[in-house]
Amino acid sequence: MPLLKAPNAEPIRGYRLIDHLGRGGFGEVWRCEAPGGIFKAIKFVYGDTKNVEGNSSDRAQEELRAVQHIKSIRHPFLLSIDRVESVQGELIIITELADQNLHELFQSYRAKGAMGVPRDELLQYLSEAAEVLDLMNIKFDLQHLDIKPRNLFCVSNHVKVADFGLVSTLSGGSGASSTKLQLGAITPVYAAPELFLSNVSRHCDQYSLAIVFQELLTGTLPFSGTNCRQLLMQHTQDAPDLSPLPPGDQPILAKALAKNPQDRYPSCIALVKALKGESEKRAAGSETMGFIELETESLRPAQNVPTLPAHVLPDYSILEWQGITPLQESWLVQSPKGQKRVLKILYGINTSDSKKVGELIARLNSAHHPAIISSEIVHQESGRLAMVADYAKESLRDRFQKCMYQKLPGIPRHDLVEFLRAAAEVLDYLYQQHGLQHLNLNPKQLVLDHGWMQIAEFGLAQLLWLPAGQDIAQRNSRYTAPELFERTLSRSCDQFSLAVIYVEMLTGKHPFAHLGNLAQKHQRVKPDLSMLPENERNVLGRALDPDPMKRWNSNTDMLLALEGSIADSSIIGEHAGRFKELINASRSTSSAENHPSSSKIDLAPNLQDLVNKIIAAAGGDTESEPSAPILTHENDVHTYKFQVSTPLGTARTKLESFFQQWPGKVQQNDEQIAIYVIPLEPTFWQRWRKQIPNLECRVALARVNAKSATPIEVLVQLKPALCHSNQLQKVEKELAPALFDDIYAKLKSCEEKRTQDRLLWPHTIKITPVDADGTAQDPIECRGKDLSHSGIGFFLPHELETAEVLVEIPNPYLPPSITIPATLVRAKPASDGWYEVGAMFRFPVVLSRMDIVCPPLE
Repeated sequence: MPLLKAPNAEPIRGYRLIDHLGRGGFGEVWRCEAPGGIFKAIKFVYGDTKNVEGNSSDRAQEELRAVQHIKSIRHPFLLSIDRVESVQGELIIITELADQNLHELFQSYRAKGAMGVPRDELLQYLSEAAEVLDLMNIKFDLQHLDIKPRNLFCVSNHVKVADFGLVSTLSGGSGASSTKLQLGAITPVYAAPELFLSNVSRHCDQYSLAIVFQELLTGTLPFSGTNCRQLLMQHTQDAPDLSPLPPGDQPILAKALAKNPQDRYPSCIALVKALKGESEKRAAGSETMGFIELETESLRPAQNVPTLPAHVLPDYSILEWQGITPLQESWLVQSPKGQKRVLKILYGINTSDSKKVGELIARLNSAHHPAIISSEIVHQESGRLAMVADYAKESLRDRFQKCMYQKLPGIPRHDLVEFLRAAAEVLDYLYQQHGLQHLNLNPKQLVLDHGWMQIAEFGLAQLLWLPAGQDIAQRNSRYTAPELFERTLSRSCDQFSLAVIYVEMLTGKHPFAHLGNLAQKHQRVKPDLSMLPENERNVLGRALDPDPMKRWNSNTDMLLALEGSIADSSIIGEHAGRFKELINASRSTSSAENHPSSSKIDLAPNLQDLVNKIIAAAGGDTESEPSAPILTHENDVHTYKFQVSTPLGTARTKLESFFQQWPGKVQQNDEQIAIYVIPLEPTFWQRWRKQIPNLECRVALARVNAKSATPIEVLVQLKPALCHSNQLQKVEKELAPALFDDIYAKLKSCEEKRTQDRLLWPHTIKITPVDADGTAQDPIECRGKDLSHSGIGFFLPHELETAEVLVEIPNPYLPPSITIPATLVRAKPASDGWYEVGAMFRFPVVLSRMDIVCPPLE
C-alpha cells in the first residue's frame, strides 16, 4: 500500500508530518517534526526504488544515484541531508527546513511593486550558490544540472543549494557525463544548450545561474519559448534577449550564456564577481593605507589553457594564468623564441560591425610610441578579441609595495615625479597626435622597464570598451575622473587619474578615502590632500578639480608644477640641443646637388613613385591639394566644412581659445562635438516677453583617414533660435562670416609646418648614418612614426654624429624594401630616452607631379 501522507502521519517512525509544502514533477515535500522537536523537510520522490537496477527512467532511482554523489560533501551553503530511506519502495529524503526558496522571495518583492529582488541582495545569494557549485565542479567533478530559483533556498538570510536529482559526474574532467542525461528530466527554461544534446559540460550550472540572475532581477527571461521544442531551438541557436538588463550587465550575461561552454567564465564565482564588479580584493598592508587596496582577483579556471581556437598562437607555450576581470582575462605565455609575453582575451566588445571594428583596431595600432607597450591582435570573434603584448615584470604598484615593505609611506617623491612626468609627456603626445586618452589609468598600467616608464593597455578603453557601452568608470572607480561616471569625456580625464596615482603612491593614502565609496566622486566632492605639503596641495587640488575646465592645460604642466617650475617650451633639453646643433652643422656642409649618400649607394629609380605606392598600399591617399572650404545655407542653418592639417587633440585645444574670445556659454565640449551658445541682442518685445535670441554654434571634428592623424575634417553649423527677421539678416551677413573666419583662422594657425599630410607609420625601419665622405655606417633599427610623400618621422634610440642618413622602408612591391637618402631636420628627446626625429627625403631625381604615374594596386 502507498504511504499515508497526511497531517500527523509518520512515514518514518518519529517523523510526524505537519503540513504540505509543495508538489512538483519529482514528488512532494512536507514539513515534519523530527525526534527532539526539531522541524525538518521530508521529500517523497515519485518512482519505485525496487525497480530493476539501471532503469534510469525511474525518478527515484535517479534521485538515489544523485544522493550517493553528494552525501559526503559538506558546505555551509549546501542544504544538508539528514536521512535517506526507502520505505515500501518509496524514496524518502529528510533535509534541513528552509524559510523559503528564491522564487517565493521574488514573488514577495513583486507583490510589493518591485521589479524583482534588489540587486545587492540577489548577488549576495548567488555568490553563496556559486561557491557551492564551484566546489562541486572543481573538487568533486559534479554538475547540479537543475539550478533554478525553486532549488535555491533561503535559510536565515543565506542561500543554500538543494534538490540534487540531476547531479551528474564528469569523467576525468573531460566534460563528458558518466551517465546519459534524459532530455525530459531537465528544466528547459534554465538548461544549457549542451544539455539538449544530452551532453554535460563544466559550465552548465553557470549558464543556469545567469538565467536565474536575469529572471530574479528583472522578472524577464533571456529566451521566451513556451514549450520544450521552442526553448531547445532558442537555447541552441538564438541570441538571448538581454535588453531588460542594465547596459553594464549585458556583456557579462552574454559571455555566461555563450553557446560554446568554453567561451563562458572559468567558474560561477567569476561570473558573480563580474556582475558585482568586485574582481579585486584587499591586499596585504592595506591597513596602513587608510583605504581598501585593490588587486586583481585570481580565480583559477577549470581549464589549463585559454579558450581559443587551435590555430591561434599554435607555437606558443602557456606558462600560467594571471587573472580575470569583468573585461579581460590574462595568461603568461612564451613565444617560439623563448620570450615571455602576455596573452589578453578582451571581453565586452561590440564586434557585430566588422568594418567598424577594423577601423578601431587600425586606429589603435596607429597610436604608436616607444613608451607604449606594443601589442598585436591575434584573434577576433563574436564579443571578444585576443591580443599578445610585451611582458612587463614591474609596475608602479609593484614598486609601491616594495617601498611599503621597507617601512616607507610610499615611493620617494623624486622617483615618483620622474616616473609620472615621463608618463605625462607620452599621454600628452598621444592626445595631441591621435585625440586619444588612456581612460583606464591605474598604477598597474604604468610599467617600469629598467627604470624607463611605459604605459600598458593604451587606447583599449576609448576605442573598444567605451563604444560597446561598457561602464569604464565603475571598472576603474579608484582612479577615474568624476565626469566619466556621468558618461562624459573631457581632455583632462587622464590628468585626474595621474593626480590620484601621485597622491596614493607618495603617501599611501587615497585622496578620496573619506568618501567610503569611490563611486561618490561623481558627486564632485573635494579630495582630502591634508597629507601633502601646502605647495603641492594647490597643484593637486587644481588637477583634481571636479570641473575639467579648471584643471591644468596638460598632464605635463601638472608635473612641471609639482617639480616647482614651468619649463620654457622652446627649450628641448641639453641633449636635444646638442643633437640639433649637430644636425644644423651637418646640413650646412651638404647640399641637394652634391649629396654624399647618392654617390656611393645604388638607389632604385623613381623612388618618389615607390613612396607614393607604399603610402597608397598602407591606406593613405596620394598627393592632393587641400580641399577648399564649403559653405552652405539651408533653413536658416549655416554650414561650413573644411580640412586642416592639425591633429585632433591640438584642434580641440584651439577651439577652447575660440570659445573664450566670444561671449556665450559652452553647452557641450567632449571628444565628439563642441556646442557653444552665443546670446544675441534682444528687441524691445523680446525683452518684454523674456525671450533671449541666441546663435548655437556646433563644431564637429573627425579624421579624414582612420589610419592618419591628419588631415581632419571640421564641420561647423550655426543655428539661430528665437530670432527676428532683422536678427537673421545680421547673422547671415555679419556674425556667421565672422565666426567662420575666426574658427578657420584658429585651426589653420596651428597647422604643423609641412606641405603634405602624414600617414601614421608604426613599423620598424632601418636608418644608416652616412659620413661626410659618403661612407655608410652600421644600420640602426628604429621605430617608425609617420610617413609623407616628402619625408618620414621616426624614433631613434640614440644621437647621431651626422644629419645625413639612408632610410630603409618596407615595400609591398619587389624589392622587399627601398632605400631613400634623407636629411634629419628636427630632433627632440622623448620621455624614455629615445629621440623623436624628422627627416626630409632627398630624391636623386626630382620629378614633377605630372611625371609620377601610380598604377592601380592589385
